[in-house]
Amino acid sequence: MDVDDLHRAAIRSIEALNKATHVRPDTLVNDEATIKSFIDEALVALEGLLVSFSEGRSAVKEALADDVYRAMSDALIEQTFDNIDILAGKGYAIDPWIDDAEIEVEALRSQVIAVRFSGVANVTLHYGSKHDAAEIQHDFPFWLRFEAPVEKPTKLTLVAHHFDDRSWYS
Repeated sequence: MDVDDLHRAAIRSIEALNKATHVRPDTLVNDEATIKSFIDEALVALEGLLVSFSEGRSAVKEALADDVYRAMSDALIEQTFDNIDILAGKGYAIDPWIDDAEIEVEALRSQVIAVRFSGVANVTLHYGSKHDAAEIQHDFPFWLRFEAPVEKPTKLTLVAHHFDDRSWYS
């Protein structure tokens, strides 16, 4: 991922917004056309800035998609999720499904990237012993949030999660 291009686009937009929103001291503009032009320039510059942010998030999302799936798989294998585990007498198996559209870059900070995604976990809940074993299938909406250092964005660590078990009880 070429972050230099993303930085240049954002910086150009910031410079344009800066130029469009700063006036000289002791300057009072009364001309309606000049005022409208000033406002139009500021709005175009702001839109450019917002577009550059959106493109940056999209580029990060695209670059990290495989790593996000890998981190999700690792978390679902290595972690025990209490609100599902409590429903199963003898454990459970999860088959998650997430759509790329559900991966969201929540934050691009100076030190950390935060990625969140949601989906549906098809869970097989296991009950009983081997002679009277039973299974129940149930879908649980879920989300997982990962963070990674900016300098190592593929080193995603699970920092929060939620499995919605309300449908189990209704």
